[in-house]
Amino acid sequence: MNSEVLIETQQLTKNFGGLVAVDDVNYRVHEGEKCGIVGPNGAGKTTLINLISGYLKPSKGRVLYRGRDITKLKPFKRVELGIVRTFQLASLFLNMSALENVAIAIARFSNKYENMGKRFFSQLLDPEIHEKAYKFLEMVKLDCVADCPVASLPYGNRRKIEILMAFAQNPKIILFDEPFAGLSDPEINEITELIGKICQDRTIIMVEHKITKLQEIVNRLSVMYEGKLIADGKPKEVMEDPKVQELYWRYKE
Repeated sequence: MNSEVLIETQQLTKNFGGLVAVDDVNYRVHEGEKCGIVGPNGAGKTTLINLISGYLKPSKGRVLYRGRDITKLKPFKRVELGIVRTFQLASLFLNMSALENVAIAIARFSNKYENMGKRFFSQLLDPEIHEKAYKFLEMVKLDCVADCPVASLPYGNRRKIEILMAFAQNPKIILFDEPFAGLSDPEINEITELIGKICQDRTIIMVEHKITKLQEIVNRLSVMYEGKLIADGKPKEVMEDPKVQELYWRYKE
């Protein structure tokens, strides 16, 4: 692949006491790739996402962004570079409206509001910010609940708002940690469609257990097992790998 390497991990390792959650992982993601990571529970998938996004510090190894060592950067500094993530449980301001949640994402990472002081929330009243947030909600047909507290919305709608908030930050790469968790089959279909729509020109890494749906989004699949990457390549080839079938596919979705 000729595109630039956006994210790279070198010998990345994370120990929790005697447990090696991520074990000497070397992983490269090129700009524009749609990457999926699967594996049984406890394989190290979420830990790897936490290391890339800065929510955990490695025991050993490095994380690079466009060749720059960002291993010691805090999460918010990585977001400023364009590394944005979602969580297994939708992480939102539950007592604020859907519109306000999206407006926060837009305002926090726009050049217009570099100062995150006491006036930040009053600045969210800016009509320009509200207009942009409303357009994002229109994309997923949630403009009708723009003024509703997020806590009052179904979980599937909360997940949509969280994904919109990630996209509103103008990311270079989005790290999705089990975006289908807790959703019904119809909601999963809607989230699959949403991610496909807004991430056409974005790089993504997606951790997910719903492998069939994952393959509708990604063009590259990696498998983790006991902290190690054991397979990496085109989804069909990875699924047919005897090592993967032996070590992973006995675990059901």
